[in-house]
Amino acid sequence: MKNFSLLVLFVVLNAHFTAAQTLPGLDPAFGNNGIVLDSDVNGDARYMERIALQYDGKVLVGGNVLTRYTSNGLPDSSFAGTGSILADNLSQFTSSVIAAIFPQPDGKIIVVGRSDSGAFAIRLNTYGSVDQGYGDDGRAHIWLGADRALQQPDGKIVVVAQVNDDVTLFRLTAQGTLDSSFGTNGSIITSNGSYQGNVSGIGLLSDGRIAIGGIGYNPQKYRSAMAMQFLPDGTPDSSFNHTGKSYPLIVDYCRATIIQPDGKLLLAIGGLTGDAGIMRLKLDGSIDSTYGQDGFATVPSVRVTAMHLTPDEKLLCGGYDGDFVAARLMPEGTSLDSTFGQNGVRRTDVSGTKFDEMYTLAMQPDGKILGGGMSSSGGQYRLTLVRWLADAATGIRPKMKTSVRIYPNPVHNEITIDFGQTPSGRCIYSIRGMDGRLLRSCSLANNRALIDVSYLEPGSYLLSISSPSFNQSILFTKQ
Repeated sequence: MKNFSLLVLFVVLNAHFTAAQTLPGLDPAFGNNGIVLDSDVNGDARYMERIALQYDGKVLVGGNVLTRYTSNGLPDSSFAGTGSILADNLSQFTSSVIAAIFPQPDGKIIVVGRSDSGAFAIRLNTYGSVDQGYGDDGRAHIWLGADRALQQPDGKIVVVAQVNDDVTLFRLTAQGTLDSSFGTNGSIITSNGSYQGNVSGIGLLSDGRIAIGGIGYNPQKYRSAMAMQFLPDGTPDSSFNHTGKSYPLIVDYCRATIIQPDGKLLLAIGGLTGDAGIMRLKLDGSIDSTYGQDGFATVPSVRVTAMHLTPDEKLLCGGYDGDFVAARLMPEGTSLDSTFGQNGVRRTDVSGTKFDEMYTLAMQPDGKILGGGMSSSGGQYRLTLVRWLADAATGIRPKMKTSVRIYPNPVHNEITIDFGQTPSGRCIYSIRGMDGRLLRSCSLANNRALIDVSYLEPGSYLLSISSPSFNQSILFTKQ
């Protein structure tokens, strides 16, 4: 009866906040005409910072609550009974916020976050119960902070945060204990120039080095874009601006950072108003003048808060300008992609109030795009999730009548992709890590291809194959 009441409340709220007709570009099969709006938690508004996709198509979102939705946007009542768990109940402390979600190949879920008593990590079983075999009775509590995190192919998790004037990192083993081989007894503390800095992203280079980006204060005490790079053991990387730190440009904010497969960093920067700029840094931490125009690409009138590299090397940007906005840049930042949305931009007015803010995004294997954040109507803020179709003009790409096979799986050095028949049009394969980072993408010319994966660390990866008529994703294990 309780689950039924929650479902009724969910439907009523969606009916109140969304129009009866699907807005352009949204997926009508998701939520209520492409939009999900969630209810309050004990009178307090839910909010969202992260989206993660499970391998079965279900969607996990995290902020002050962890919620799981079915692939069509309904609360998944098989998860913790109601579909949601308060972040405070996960951490067992107050003021808790989820900073990262890592679905595991076996169906378990690792959640990382921060509270008023420091950082926490917890591993949940498939249906939301605590996995007692992780950390200390299912949890790890660390006195440092947690703003962003990544999971390495070996299962270890690196967590980063701005704490007072410093950037802090720590690494957990796959079993949920501090990794003593990292930094000093598992952690690193390094100055970022001011308590007003922040961390907007963390990523892993192909050789195991760790890079982060955000805001810091340069030696002259000016607010600047910040990037830092560390060797796999946590030592500052001296090949990166000699010190492991770079403050390449004075800016007001940097809200998102990701790493390209070649190791170059992309940072979403800008001022308090106006256009957002995507800046690219070279491997040595300096601005890459070959990107866009003199190192910068512009996303007009949008505050970019999230980025995602597509298999064909385009850059998907998410953010807001009063509405939920997704924009797509061509490779190398040359221009907006005119084949995406309207002149390269998708925009959704969720509430009609111009108080909608999108903070995170994810791309499904079929090309559909999830955007998450908050929207406001009548003075009430709601956790908001939208799903856009894969292509603004044609929607979902049809599938071929055949399936791809890959073998061997698990694999040591080389893996074969077998289509059975030659795909139509340009076909691209991409390999992503468990944290969603793009590791490699390349075109395929024939119906069978032998792919070198010897460079990958042991662990689990997602291989995606897409063409104008086909898309499929397969999980594989590198031994």
